[in-house]
This record gives sequence, C-alpha cells and structure tokens, in this order.
Amino acid sequence: MKMLQTFILCLATIAAFAQTDVEGASEHPLFPNRIPGYYISRYESTPFDMATMKNKDGEDVEVGGKKTVIEYTRKEGEKGASAMFVALNYKSALKKLAPTSERMEGNWYWAQVKNGASETWVHVAGWYGNGSTEETDAFLVTIVEKSLMEQVITASDISSSIRTTGHIALYILFDTGLATIKPESRPALDQIAAALKNAPALKVFIVGHTDNQGSLENNLKLSLDRANAVANELITRYGVPAAQLSPKGVASLCPVSTNDTEEGRKMNRRVELVKM
Repeated sequence: MKMLQTFILCLATIAAFAQTDVEGASEHPLFPNRIPGYYISRYESTPFDMATMKNKDGEDVEVGGKKTVIEYTRKEGEKGASAMFVALNYKSALKKLAPTSERMEGNWYWAQVKNGASETWVHVAGWYGNGSTEETDAFLVTIVEKSLMEQVITASDISSSIRTTGHIALYILFDTGLATIKPESRPALDQIAAALKNAPALKVFIVGHTDNQGSLENNLKLSLDRANAVANELITRYGVPAAQLSPKGVASLCPVSTNDTEEGRKMNRRVELVKM
C-alpha cells in the first residue's frame, strides 16, 4: 500500500510539473495578461522568421520579422474558455491600438497594428485541435514584429534560433549580382562567428538564397558563390574551423515571400544557417 501511495504521489508530482510554463516562456508585451486556467506548453522566439497572415480581405500576406509563437494548454481540472472567447479576448486587447487591418474566420483572428515605423501582425487560433470549440484545450498565438531587413542580431539570438527551429535566416548584404560582402554586414558576421565558436560541436550548412531575377543557372552559381564567401570570411578572418561549415546554394528554389514585389525579393535574398 505504501508503495502504491508513493507511486500515485510521483504521478501527481509529474502531472503538476508538466502543467507549468515551459522554460524561458513569458507573455508577449502586447498581451501581458493570459486567460486564467492555461499554462504555456510551447514557446518559440526567433529574431527573424516568416509567417503567413491574413489581411482584412482574407488575402494571405507573408510577413517576416521577430516571430513569437506561444501555445497555451488548459490545466488539468480547470474549466476551459470557448474558442470564440479566446479570439475575442485578444481582439479586445488590441482595440486600444486601433488595428489597421482585422479579420475573423470562425474562432481564428488576424490583426495588423502600425505604430510609427513599426508594424506588428497577430494571429490567434482560438481552437488548436484539442478539446472543443466550446471548451478549448489549447490555443495558439503567433506574433510577428515586422522587419525591413534591418536586423539587430546577437550570437545568443543565432544560437537560440538554431536550437529551437534548426535554422536562422540572415541578411548579409552583397554587391549587386556579385559575391562581394558589403562592409555593413560586418556586425552580423561578428555575431555568427561568435555563435559558432561558442559551440564548437555545432555544424551548419551555409545556404545562399537569391530572388528569381535572372536565369536559374546564374542564380544557382551566385547563391553558392555567396555562401562560399561567407564561409571563407568566417574561416580566414575569424578562425572558425572549416569542418563546422558546409556552403550550399539553392538560388530562388526556397522563397520565403513573393518575388513579385521588391520587398518580397529582399526577404528572399538571404543566407541561412541550417543545422546539419
């Protein structure tokens, strides 16, 4: 009997521990107050990533910037909120910021908020495939603080993104049509080198990407040349071991945005570090 009681106590302890926020999780400043009865079961924050949002007309919009994904899961024994309540709760929280675009589809909500030069997009999935729409077991909040390629990146950001998502997109600037790295990319290279030297066991593909302007053949060569340029710089200037790096070029084959606009093409012209 004593052994059984101990076993039950252990299970209760495990269950209680499992219902606490995951390590490193926090509320987003836009939404400091969570819906009662839920804990953060998943938390991802990356300095730059893409997300598909919807504008007020229901059209898909590819948005890049600092991306935060927070999944809230209902605690055992707690009463869950309805999926519609969740969506309307976040809509109400944004009301004071006067969103420039809002859309509701069932219990999913999208919004765009502009404040001076900044732009933030929000997506709330009020029902995330568990429980029911009347009492949702989980809901998901995605927030993208839009960036126009003016990245302020740190070695910690790079390490965190690779650890949680397996990759990070970086906007190394090159001379047009060439693989010559521009001097203004030096701060980003400093941080890439620091991240790699702090994790000597980490091996990454350095993947060059282009937009779709010009022929695929030329862009395949250009993207590989640029990946090689970054690798060579890391090796020769910073002393990063060559064994940590594997340059690749994929031209325009893996876009993260449309190539029909200049802003989209800027997002597609990037260098990614991808964990091997």
